[in-house]
Amino acid sequence: GVTAPARLVHCEDQPLRSQLSSFRGARLAVGVEGACLANALWMDPGSSVVELGLGASPPHEVLPKDDCGTTYAALVAAAAGVDYHSLLDLSQNFRGATVHVPLEPMRALLVQVLSSNSSQQPRRDGLRGRPQEHLDGRARPAVQPLMLPRAGAG
Repeated sequence: GVTAPARLVHCEDQPLRSQLSSFRGARLAVGVEGACLANALWMDPGSSVVELGLGASPPHEVLPKDDCGTTYAALVAAAAGVDYHSLLDLSQNFRGATVHVPLEPMRALLVQVLSSNSSQQPRRDGLRGRPQEHLDGRARPAVQPLMLPRAGAG
């Protein structure tokens, strides 16, 4: 198996300098969609970000991630030369009191990311990382996140 040391970071509880320090030395950052992942800007090129994207969440209308997979974290990662990977779970949103991480799909994605060669060539769309398989089978341009089906979908 793949193992790596991990540290839990709550960006909302840390001053900016501490956040920068945490992300600057990280080989991998995993987080729920949100402002904290903008810190990917400080990560080394070739490191990786894994984002758990939620459905019907801002800026859904600006970057319709369920159609194209693009989020602000994907754009920041591309600008910094950081590999971006996404697990998009459209059955959850920010209106809920909690976010549940789909463990098996997340585990599989993390194993893939940690096992991958960090010297991948940038993709033609400017993003780094391998396109992900989608659980719902719909084709996506650009980021191509790993998709979980909507609640009630077959």
